[in-house]
Amino acid sequence: MRLGATNADLSLHPGDLIRLRQFLNQPRDILHMQEPLLPLLGPLTLLHPARPATVVTLHSAEQSAARLYQRTAPLTRRLLARADAIVCASRVTLDTAAHGIPRPVAIIPPGLDLDPFTTIRARPTDPPTILFIGRDEPRKGLSTLLDALSRMPQRVRLRVVGPVSNTT
Repeated sequence: MRLGATNADLSLHPGDLIRLRQFLNQPRDILHMQEPLLPLLGPLTLLHPARPATVVTLHSAEQSAARLYQRTAPLTRRLLARADAIVCASRVTLDTAAHGIPRPVAIIPPGLDLDPFTTIRARPTDPPTILFIGRDEPRKGLSTLLDALSRMPQRVRLRVVGPVSNTT
């Protein structure tokens, strides 16, 4: 199923609910859920009585998500109120989900801690190397990068880490 610009497998497989219950019944310190309102496992997790301290992160900035939050506001506010903390990935995400958010949230942009890499001395490579980390989806920009590389006057090596479709 396409959800926003992401291909998402939203199907339930046999035993998923049993595995979810077993997982949630084990001792945990914290549970971090990405986009917890996706059908069925996210809401069921938020409703589970043995759920540990729970942080949810919202990412969507799609108009369809904004309409969904608006139409289901009473339900989404009730579900998200069960989380111990709510994080939005950006101000746009917060604005998208505003109707369904029950209380103030933290805005924490996705990021990468570069401190572990500051002591690494990169050796120049010949040709220069670019590392792309992500799924091959239009919004991630791999096709834009490939187009830009084809226009480069010099040769550049590209390393891709993540699922790549055969169509790019």
